[in-house]
Amino acid sequence: MEQKVHKWFESLASDQHPIEDLVTSDARMIDNINQACYKGFPAMKHRMQSVHESLPNLVEVGDVADTAHNCVAAHWRAGETTGTYVFKFNSGCMIEEVLAYADPEEEEFLEA
Repeated sequence: MEQKVHKWFESLASDQHPIEDLVTSDARMIDNINQACYKGFPAMKHRMQSVHESLPNLVEVGDVADTAHNCVAAHWRAGETTGTYVFKFNSGCMIEEVLAYADPEEEEFLEA
C-alpha cells in the first residue's frame, strides 16, 4: 500500500495537477487530505526542522502552508498506514515537485 500511495503522489506531481485534484482524486485511498493541505499539521513543524539541513530546499510548514515558498505538507492515511509528503507548488498552484516524504515506519523525511 505504501508504494501505491507513493506512486499516486508521484503521478500527481509529474502531471502538474492543480490542488483541487489532490484533494478530490481518490477519497478512498487519501483520507482527510483536504484538511491536511489547507490547514497543515502542527506536528509537521518540528519534524521538518530536524531534516532542514539535509534538505536545503525544504521550508517549514507549521499550522498553515508556507505560501511565500509555495510549499505544503500533505498528510495521507491509507488503512493503518500514515505518512506525509511535502509539495512545492508553482505560481499557478500546480504541484511542481515532491520535496520530501515521511516514511511512516522510520518517521523521518526522505528526499523524494
